[in-house]
Amino acid sequence: MRHTRLWSRLGALLLGCLLCCGWVWPLDPQPRVVAGFEAPTGPYAAGHRGADLAAEVGEPVRSAGFGVVAFAGPVAGRGVVSVDHADGRRTTYEPVSPVVAAGDPVREGQVLGTLSAAPGHCLPATCLHWGLRVGETYLDPLALVGAVTVRLLPVWNVDPADGPDPWAAPLVGHWPAMAPDRGPLMARG
Repeated sequence: MRHTRLWSRLGALLLGCLLCCGWVWPLDPQPRVVAGFEAPTGPYAAGHRGADLAAEVGEPVRSAGFGVVAFAGPVAGRGVVSVDHADGRRTTYEPVSPVVAAGDPVREGQVLGTLSAAPGHCLPATCLHWGLRVGETYLDPLALVGAVTVRLLPVWNVDPADGPDPWAAPLVGHWPAMAPDRGPLMARG
């Protein structure tokens, strides 16, 4: 009976954290997005399985949400920290010199380590690669903090006689989604 009460309290605490705790940017202040997420078409296909955030070497890297550190250590010569979240999501951060270890509980905004200097795809600058996946499916981590570009059908009529398709090139910016010379595609509400 005593253990049942303990597990009930722990369950209530966990549920409370899931309901009240939000997601935060892994860098503070909110960073500039250098490269966004590009979903791969298959498990070994090309794509950008995360977002690159502009940062300086030595800058604190924080957990985006409440969870447990699944891994903290080197992978292919780069420091990586992975955090498992109660809802089945896993966030990853690299290159990071970790100050946490596997099994450590973390809360949103808690420092996981510092950005380290590592050869990467942001040269000559440095950046944090922030990833998100559920199982084997990669997702856009910017969605956690509401900074994704939503691309649905355009709200205007597209006539081929008007010129090139406004969807031919990726849109720049994150929210609200902006189309070149057309204004916001949708308003937040």
